[in-house]
Amino acid sequence: MHAERRRSIAIVAAMVPELQPLVRALGLAPASLPGVRAFRGAHGQLDVVAIVTEMGTRAATDVTTRLLDAASPIDHVLVVGICGGVAREIGIGDLVVPARVVDEASGCVLRPKPLGGPPRGVLLTTDTLYTDPAIVARFAADGIVAVDMETAAIGMVCAARGIPWSVFRAVSDRAGDPRVDTDLVGMANADGTPNPGTIARYLLAHPGRIPGLIRLGRGMRAGVKRSTSALLAALPSI
Repeated sequence: MHAERRRSIAIVAAMVPELQPLVRALGLAPASLPGVRAFRGAHGQLDVVAIVTEMGTRAATDVTTRLLDAASPIDHVLVVGICGGVAREIGIGDLVVPARVVDEASGCVLRPKPLGGPPRGVLLTTDTLYTDPAIVARFAADGIVAVDMETAAIGMVCAARGIPWSVFRAVSDRAGDPRVDTDLVGMANADGTPNPGTIARYLLAHPGRIPGLIRLGRGMRAGVKRSTSALLAALPSI
């Protein structure tokens, strides 16, 4: 008799701070995969590979494709990280397990496999940083509960290969928050790690924004903590 093949999962995050807690919790080690920042290890009966794609749909598509080419076979892909809250009832640190994910650029509607709780609402993936409250209000009226910049791109790569995928996002800030602008986003590198020079210049130019930045940092930590704990809790059900 042949031994049953162990199941393999891939954990995909856009930014290093989103993935680091899972790397530590699962005891993953750096791994060599072509063109991919990867970590590997095992958790119970699961073989685990985890990657950082960097921010945006293009990077998410390219790196997820390279991962699935290099680490095949993958039985399930888990998308983890933070998002911007849209719906009024969604607060900082709240978990978002969407029933549908919409790619704004193409209009493609995807349905991830629900894990870790009943799915609800729509997660919109967009490369646009929306700061107009009127646009965000329209999103809420359309049933969008949160926005991010990678999930639909990852989902489309998985769907094209017939690989089940699930989403664990948690709210770090509110979509349309004027504090979250292009200058703020530019304080981080594409993988979410800090850019010290840019940060120093920003704070020198805008010292009055420091308290708001501290609150945003707390929100990010709350979102990462919640998405991490939700994913870990769902692993036994895969």
